[in-house]
Amino acid sequence: MKRSTLALMLAFVMVFGFIPTMANAETGIKIWVEGDYISMDVEPFIEEGRTLVPVRFVTEALGFEVTWHANEKKVTFTNGTDEIMMMIGSLDATLNGEAVKLYKEPQIKGERTFVPVRDVAEKFGKVVDWDPMTKTVVIGEGYFEPKADDIVDVALGSEDFTVLVAALQKAELVDTLKGEGPFTVFAPTNAAFTQLLEDLDITAKELLAQPDLSKVLTYHVVAGKVMSTDLVDGMEADTVNGQKVKVDLKDGVKINTSSVITPDIDATNGVIHVIDKVLVPEDFKLQEVIVDDIVDIALASEDFTTLVAALQKAELVDTLKGEGPFTVFAPTNAAFAQLLAELNISAEDLLGHPDLSKVLTYHVVAGKVMSTDLVDGMEADTVNGQKIKVDLKDGVKINTSSVSTPDLEATNGVIHVIDKVLVPDDLKLN
Repeated sequence: MKRSTLALMLAFVMVFGFIPTMANAETGIKIWVEGDYISMDVEPFIEEGRTLVPVRFVTEALGFEVTWHANEKKVTFTNGTDEIMMMIGSLDATLNGEAVKLYKEPQIKGERTFVPVRDVAEKFGKVVDWDPMTKTVVIGEGYFEPKADDIVDVALGSEDFTVLVAALQKAELVDTLKGEGPFTVFAPTNAAFTQLLEDLDITAKELLAQPDLSKVLTYHVVAGKVMSTDLVDGMEADTVNGQKVKVDLKDGVKINTSSVITPDIDATNGVIHVIDKVLVPEDFKLQEVIVDDIVDIALASEDFTTLVAALQKAELVDTLKGEGPFTVFAPTNAAFAQLLAELNISAEDLLGHPDLSKVLTYHVVAGKVMSTDLVDGMEADTVNGQKIKVDLKDGVKINTSSVSTPDLEATNGVIHVIDKVLVPDDLKLN
């Protein structure tokens, strides 16, 4: 048997390197050998960061003779005069009588023998590839085609990166990461972002609205293509952010305190390493941000259900979700109830009134007018076309309606809550 063939035997004795650590067995891993898919009745699995494969099926597919010595818990692989011997539960093995060291001990699981795979095969000149997207081990040639996806395409193609993609879009970094590169991206999963949101006690909307969002994202990007095999314990790398990240190989692979759970996802313009925590630069400052527009604020409050129903009926929702900015004097449900009592009509009567839109637009002023901008006696043109008047002699009043809660800021303006519905002079009840 040629030396390279013997290396293939040893491939199943060694680690598959840099496969994500998992507490329990992971199914769905596929094995290809020299272009042939190896069908198995038991699944390979991942343990302590190493992929273990059922030894008999793979080795027999390579043409090796497998002998199991039950009393000694020993398995040997032979082909001619070459022989590999391994002991179950031991890192010690022999190659043609010479001692070699394994990185993960073989084991018995469900009455089947499993061994780790990879490093020795590469050492003896055999190519071993791992496709984390399809959980596929490839030994030799076949199966893999040159990847056509860039970093952004890879992220878009995975359900694990929806938050990351939204953040890249919000920070306008998509075109950058679709550029020539090459880039190395440490990509946090959705679960990593969920943990960050819990740690910061904010929502996803609030995170995406942070002024320092771009600073956080570029802290995950290193110029150049750095594969997992290029990492050295203690090394530091400059990020596009300008700050450094540090590599720790003492217990798995960590970037700062974040573990790499899937390395070496190849892309046309670089490589992605999936991580389990969002990397937060030291100078990141969490800021209060405005994330909801005027309609969102109204929808989220139980005090504005009648107002929301009226906006929907008058087909003004899309308008008030527009860019604006708008200043809205928003009557509460109690204010509408008082109006209905005064007019002796029902809510249905009001919502069906032909002048409903005229009433609602009488509550809207173009521009963002904060309470501090108000001056006693000032008048403002409403979208309705008529004017409202400000009275600051006893609190803040708009016409005869008191402002009960001012300055609810929105992404497209501001809301001032009022205790009476503003009725334009030309409203007709017929």
